[in-house]
Amino acid sequence: MVLAPGKRLLIVGVALLSVAAFAVLIFVANRTDYRPLFTNLSYEDAGEIVKKLKEAKTPYQIGEDGKSILVPVEKVFEQRLSLASEGLPQGGGVGFEIFDKQGFGLTEFVQKLNYQRALQGELSRTISQHAGVDQVRVHLVLPEKSLFKENEKPQLS
Repeated sequence: MVLAPGKRLLIVGVALLSVAAFAVLIFVANRTDYRPLFTNLSYEDAGEIVKKLKEAKTPYQIGEDGKSILVPVEKVFEQRLSLASEGLPQGGGVGFEIFDKQGFGLTEFVQKLNYQRALQGELSRTISQHAGVDQVRVHLVLPEKSLFKENEKPQLS
């Protein structure tokens, strides 16, 4: 049985279209779905997180803005917990971890300064976690206690 050229062309076209549809279906089924691991990161935190993901051989993608990192959906929570146990992301600035590496011989002035820096860092981290806040910088002015009551400034409560 000999088919007309139009019918042969139609059969070949349907076969090619079926193969192409099957290839697209396989590609879509095998594509990895990436979800955000962390967003709105500082560049320092993003770099540290990427380094840890490379060490763990976890596939990742960097968001268009460079401040978000995406990982396969099945690894999101595992990696968040793993990175949190290592203190990442730090959220920029210095927090109370500044007291983890203290040496002997620090003056009272340096200790007060470190305490103020730690408070500022922790407050900025807390504020930056709120939705709608892109960047925050906190400055604190802490009153000093005076020996003389009349020279002491009133503390706000």
